[in-house]
Amino acid sequence: MPLTAQHKTGNFDCGEEALNIWLRETALSNQQKYYTSSYVITDNRQQVIAYYALCTSMIYKQDMPRRLRDNAAPRELPAILLARLGVDKAFQKQRLGGYLLLDAFKRTAQAAQLSAAQVLITHPIHSQAESFYLKHGFLKLRGEKEALFIPLPVITAILKQS
Repeated sequence: MPLTAQHKTGNFDCGEEALNIWLRETALSNQQKYYTSSYVITDNRQQVIAYYALCTSMIYKQDMPRRLRDNAAPRELPAILLARLGVDKAFQKQRLGGYLLLDAFKRTAQAAQLSAAQVLITHPIHSQAESFYLKHGFLKLRGEKEALFIPLPVITAILKQS
């Protein structure tokens, strides 16, 4: 569900202070200003136990692997950025990250129909996060340091299987 002012973020702790602080201090303001869209899972007291954030972005065509490039495509390709994803430590190892990612895939597919997007990209915060994304079908993006992407056709195929 979309983040609202009624959701409690103060006790959220995913183990990554940058993600904790962003949720507590920036997420709602960014949502209200249309910089990012944040989605949350809450407990029955409206305490956020997991979240992710999306926004629009772009990538350069030459950063795509050659086998995935469309020569007719413009130099810059529209993308959706998975800007943040975190699961509270008390709820980790319960597959909530995968659930959030699947929800992000659904919203990316919807956004692509409304405004165009070729890929979902992310910048993993550390190697453990990178492994998570690679396990879920992301590929390394050339040219962008530590960026990963998953093409929209792959997202669509995953959604059809789920």
